[in-house]
Amino acid sequence: MIIYTLKRLIEQISSKRKIQFLFLLVITVFSALLEMLSIYSIVPFIGLVTNENYIINTPYLEEFIELDSRNKAIIVSGLLFGSLYILNAISRIFLIYCTARLSYVVTAELSINMYEFKLLDSYSNYIVEKSSTIISAITQKSVQVGSVLGSIINCISGGIIFLCIVSILILINPQVMIISILFFVALYYLISLLSKKEINKSSKIINLSQNNVVKCLQDGIGAIRNIILDKSHNFYIKLFKKENFNLARNSAFLQFIQQSPRYILEALGIFLFVILLIYWNETKSKEEFLTIFPTLAALAVGAQRILPLLNTIYVNFISI
Repeated sequence: MIIYTLKRLIEQISSKRKIQFLFLLVITVFSALLEMLSIYSIVPFIGLVTNENYIINTPYLEEFIELDSRNKAIIVSGLLFGSLYILNAISRIFLIYCTARLSYVVTAELSINMYEFKLLDSYSNYIVEKSSTIISAITQKSVQVGSVLGSIINCISGGIIFLCIVSILILINPQVMIISILFFVALYYLISLLSKKEINKSSKIINLSQNNVVKCLQDGIGAIRNIILDKSHNFYIKLFKKENFNLARNSAFLQFIQQSPRYILEALGIFLFVILLIYWNETKSKEEFLTIFPTLAALAVGAQRILPLLNTIYVNFISI
């Protein structure tokens, strides 16, 4: 479905925008690689801070850092960790800017193309359609099409970054991460299946209400002379009020479905992490716990990255 929708949208956009879309994919991959490096870099940093023998127990660090300079190793690994996170933040900000700009520029182009098409269309075709439908299509429906394109782009970029983060976390601790990822992905998938029917229903109502709102405006403003003479202001106001509130209620319901799972699953993720921390603290010796503490830190940072990404993918997936 997503691939088919993306293919149909790509057919309608210019070659320049297609090149920009490919450039966006390159930025996404670069940002994903920075995510991987920034998460993995926390392991040696936390290990060096919490365990004096971490260098000795980690052969690959011995090759780069002198054994008698633990303080220097902490400074170097800390600066590396911080620098990677700053670079990652800059790349993500740039990715957000490029995604938003491409989505809205394509929306503007689609709106212009629709307007041009209707102006060049024959008069016989023009009088068949209601003017309210045409205006709604050019002003509102084109924005929705652009929103769908933005959702698809966010799904693709979020999916790439998500897979990269999951890969590095599985490398750090395969058992815990595979179980956790499968659990949360299954929950989001179940929520999307349960809410899809209601979302489709509300989307159809919103689509109809948008047309009716424009029609109410045209009818009211176009018949202002008769409204003043007949004193029928309340009739048109009530009609406009009904359609506007119908549009507002269904839009609010859609936003609720999109945003509410994030907070439930993030709270659940924190709770599971605390349980895991308590379990390891009770079953491991102090030395063993210090050894696995860097892994815990990496998993915590990774979870902090993954859960918002999962929600982003979920929100954009159900919006398509």
